[in-house]
Amino acid sequence: MVRTARSGKFATIATLPLMAVAVLAFMRADFSSSVAPSSPPSGMLVVAGLRGDRLTIYDFGAGGAPLVLALPGPPHEIVESRGRLVITLGRGDALVEVDPHAPGILRVLHLAGEPHGLAQRGGELLVTLDKANALVTVDASSFTERARSGTGTTPHALATAAGAVYVTDSGDGVLREMTTGATAATGAQPESVAIAGAYVVTANAWGRSLSVFRRDGLALVGDVALDGIPVRAVTLPTGEVAVALSDAGNVAIVDPASLRVRRTIPVAARPDGICVSPAGDYAAVASNAEGRVDIFQLPSWKPVAALEAGAGPGSCLWFAASPGN
Repeated sequence: MVRTARSGKFATIATLPLMAVAVLAFMRADFSSSVAPSSPPSGMLVVAGLRGDRLTIYDFGAGGAPLVLALPGPPHEIVESRGRLVITLGRGDALVEVDPHAPGILRVLHLAGEPHGLAQRGGELLVTLDKANALVTVDASSFTERARSGTGTTPHALATAAGAVYVTDSGDGVLREMTTGATAATGAQPESVAIAGAYVVTANAWGRSLSVFRRDGLALVGDVALDGIPVRAVTLPTGEVAVALSDAGNVAIVDPASLRVRRTIPVAARPDGICVSPAGDYAAVASNAEGRVDIFQLPSWKPVAALEAGAGPGSCLWFAASPGN
C-alpha cells in the first residue's frame, strides 16, 4: 500500500466550514464502442486518491464528468453505510462520512494512530489503528467511538463474516480473530484480508504469497506462491480471489480451495484497489502509478474502458446508487 506524507491533521468537526469541495472535469470514458448497450456499467464507482487527498466519484447512471471531493488527509479504505460513504484517513487521523451525491463531508471523527482498515458489522463500523495497535468500534448512527480492543503490531486490514472479525497484524505476520482470540501465522507482512466462502485469505506483501485459512478456528489450508507483491485481495462472485500484484503489474485470480492461480490478468502499472460492480458483471482495477482505473467485463476479464483518476489512486468501492439519485 502506498503511503503519503502530510503536514497537519484534521482534528475536529468545527473546521468543516473551511473545507472546500473541488469539482473537476475529466474525460469521461466512452463505453458504447466496446460494451453491449444492454449491459452498461451501473451504480457509482468511488476511487481513493492517496497522493491527492481526494475521492473521485463516477456515477454511471447520471452520466457526465466525474466529481472530485477534496479530503483533509489521504484516504485509505471505503465502505458504504446507509447510502453514505465512510473513509479512513490514515495520516489525517480521522474517520469521515461523505455524501457521495453532493458530494460533501458530513461528519468527522478524530482517531489518533493512523486509521486504516475498515469494515461493518451490523450497526457498527470497525476501524484498525496502525500506530495505536488497536481495533476501534464506532457506532454508525451517532458516529462516536463505542469501544477499543488491543491487537498485535500494526493491525493493517480487517474483514468480517457472520459476526467474526479478522484482523491482520501486519508487523507480526499474524491473522487474528478478535471474537475468539484465535491467531495464526501468515506470510511476511499481511497487507490485505478477504473472506471467500469458508476461507479467510491474507495477501502477504513481503512473503509474495497468499495464506488460506479455514474461517472456523483459523486452521491453515495452505499457501499460494505469487509472482509479485500482493497488496490487495478481493473476493469475486465465482468464489475466487483477485489479487493485485503491485510490482508485477498483474492481477492474479486464485482458487482458495485448490490453492491454485487460475490465471493472470495484465493491468496498468502498480495496481492497488480492485472492486466489483453491484451486479458482479464488471471489475475495476486502480493503477497507482498511472492515475487511472481500468474497467474489465467479468468473467472474461476483457478490458472495456479506462477512467482518469488523478494522482496515486489506491482503494475503490463500487456500489448501487440510492433510488432517486
